[in-house]
Amino acid sequence: PNQNEKVTEVLISVAQGEALNDQYQNAATITDMLIANNSEVEFLYDTAGMAAFGMDDFDKAETYFNKAEELGQSRLGKSFLGKLAETKKLWAAEQAIRAAEAAADDLPQVLLETSEGNITIELFENQAPNTVANFISLVEQGYYDGLTFHRVLPNFMAQGGCPDGTGGGGPGYNIPCECYREDYRRHFSGTLSMAHAGRDTGGSQFFLTFLATPHLDAKHTAFGRVIDGKDLLGKLTKIDPRRPSGAEPSKITKATVIRKRDHDYTPKKVGE
Repeated sequence: PNQNEKVTEVLISVAQGEALNDQYQNAATITDMLIANNSEVEFLYDTAGMAAFGMDDFDKAETYFNKAEELGQSRLGKSFLGKLAETKKLWAAEQAIRAAEAAADDLPQVLLETSEGNITIELFENQAPNTVANFISLVEQGYYDGLTFHRVLPNFMAQGGCPDGTGGGGPGYNIPCECYREDYRRHFSGTLSMAHAGRDTGGSQFFLTFLATPHLDAKHTAFGRVIDGKDLLGKLTKIDPRRPSGAEPSKITKATVIRKRDHDYTPKKVGE
């Protein structure tokens, strides 16, 4: 790198492609190497900032976006820098919560076996008990087995849990949102959250975020996070229902509860 202009151009092009395809660790490996070798190839720091943001490394993201701005090469910096200060504060609070959860080591966990590999999710029962009860109840019924990720948008999220694969289906009932509690959890990379069509209209559909999405905080109930297999999220087949491509969607082959607390998991439904 940096000794051959063409090699350097290819490397940054690959890094940009990886970042845009939600392969943030791959992008960071390349950009960090180029930066370590004192490269200032165009858009390097912009791409490095996006990769760091996608990995919840907000301090590094801020450093890189500021450098991109300084070089006059930023296409993303303005949109990211405006929210980074607040995101860093929220991330510090989230880290403290996760440390307490790790010490207790008793949160429910679910294994999603998918066509791209296994993803293990830990559920936020302390802050979203009813949403967690609903998810566990559906998993134990085998509800999610065979369902697809019908909406997968780059640099955003993967949505699944629709029984007919259109985004319009559900279990035949709705549950109340829990994102209006004072202790609601926020959306970072690998967050599991409820999809809905408005307040208290959630059912079975959920989404997994590829990177922090603070604009969804207090609007959707974040009720878990990926603790193993997060690198597989970017491998889920990109599907935009507004622009059908004919691509075969990734699917959940089997969902299994691998740990839960010793009590009943029957969700409260809207209207009960």
